[in-house]
Amino acid sequence: LPLLSSSCCSIQLIINAITGLGCAGFNTLLGPLRSYFMSVLLFSTITSITTRKVDLIRIVFSWIVAVTPEIVHFLNVKRREKLQRRQSINTQQDLQCKLELQISDMGCVACIQKIESTLWNSFPDNIVDAAARLHKDKRGKGGEARIVINCSSAGETEDIIQGIIRKIEESGFNC
Repeated sequence: LPLLSSSCCSIQLIINAITGLGCAGFNTLLGPLRSYFMSVLLFSTITSITTRKVDLIRIVFSWIVAVTPEIVHFLNVKRREKLQRRQSINTQQDLQCKLELQISDMGCVACIQKIESTLWNSFPDNIVDAAARLHKDKRGKGGEARIVINCSSAGETEDIIQGIIRKIEESGFNC
């Protein structure tokens, strides 16, 4: 039970990798209960250690699954920094456009990972920066993607924007 709220992130990553579907909505249901589940996991770990019924492999596995959302977030940030460094070298275009897209069915860090990888892979020569985030007010599913695009003409900008929206929708999200 304690791992249920964090395992949804792992399940969503698998769903994204295999099917390309968008958010399954696990975090919307289980996210608000995560702090309680993590408390139960901490209590059960302490109890296992103090009663000397320690199964180290189970404890390590449980905590790795429990912190999967934090691991995915950390990897997202590091990947974004690496891509931004790479793109800062390739900014030789004439026009720069900042685009903000509302994505209504994004619900967890696995969804953020899917959106960001879709953005960075859609037009790698034109994307200068791309970041997705959930709504801060935690009103359920939804978030936004902010993209900075470099292009050589207004026509190319429009084509890239339409292509980005199409790629996001193809990856299973409403934009």
